[in-house]
Amino acid sequence: MRRLLALSLSLGLLGSLVASPSDALAQRRPTPTRRRPPRRPPPPPPPPPQVVDSESAIAHAVPLPPPPQPERALRPEPVAPPPVRPPLDWRYPGIDVSVGARIFTRTMSWDGDATQAMRPYDLSAAPALRLGIEFFPGALTDSRVARLFGVVAHYETAVALSTVDARGRNYDTATSSLFAGLKVRAPFETERHELALVVGYRRQDFTVRGEGDVPVNGAPDLGYSSVQVGLSSRWALSRRVALSVDASYLAVLETGQLAEVFPHVSSFGLDVLAGLAIGIAGGVEVRAGADFRSYFHSFNPEAGDRYALTGATDQQLAGWLAVALRR
Repeated sequence: MRRLLALSLSLGLLGSLVASPSDALAQRRPTPTRRRPPRRPPPPPPPPPQVVDSESAIAHAVPLPPPPQPERALRPEPVAPPPVRPPLDWRYPGIDVSVGARIFTRTMSWDGDATQAMRPYDLSAAPALRLGIEFFPGALTDSRVARLFGVVAHYETAVALSTVDARGRNYDTATSSLFAGLKVRAPFETERHELALVVGYRRQDFTVRGEGDVPVNGAPDLGYSSVQVGLSSRWALSRRVALSVDASYLAVLETGQLAEVFPHVSSFGLDVLAGLAIGIAGGVEVRAGADFRSYFHSFNPEAGDRYALTGATDQQLAGWLAVALRR
């Protein structure tokens, strides 16, 4: 009996010991609360820069490839600009035709004529007609070279001309002049001005006849054949006004009867012209000017010659008025 009582007491004591810890835990458990999310930790600091020895860096450096060269732009080949075509107002004309009247004088003087074997001649004023033409076929095209070359011709003749000597006797007198040649213009850029080389043949005759068409003693017929070389110019002062200046040298080849009287004669001539042109309309111009032409003769007398004269001078001065078409 005592053993059973002791056993039940020990079992009861053991049960209380086992139940007491759980009850204590149940009493100590706190009430549930909302838990906050944990804060994100701050980012770690960046690592310190790595110190590299410059010599080792250079030793282990890998060379970078060179940058690509930029593509070179292809330059177009230079092209010559097309020739500038001058305005029509300043283009070289293709044709120039003029008709005019002249008043001229003539003086024939002799040098070393102590015996007065030759007759001096002095013509105060005489009328003449003149026709001139210049033609440049290339001016009808756009070729700047072709329109530089042309032909030129002039003809003039005296009208109702007679000579009276100191005794009052009349002599039929005739004079004429013909020129034909080539004209080459300078290639000016604007073709406003004109400068040209003129080369050609000139023939000029002067005869004095008595009754029955008999030559007059002391007044030999003169027939000049010469090669003329000179410059012709035209300078535009405005669109309607132009100044012309010409100068030529004449290499005389023949002198007519003068060479029969003076067999050792040598001659040359000079020709100078100045004129002013005023444009009217449609290429029509009115022109006025003057020209001077002179032939110089050296007789070079030798022993046995009929005459001992040393030389002579034949001078002609003229003023003229003309109407022209220049296109």
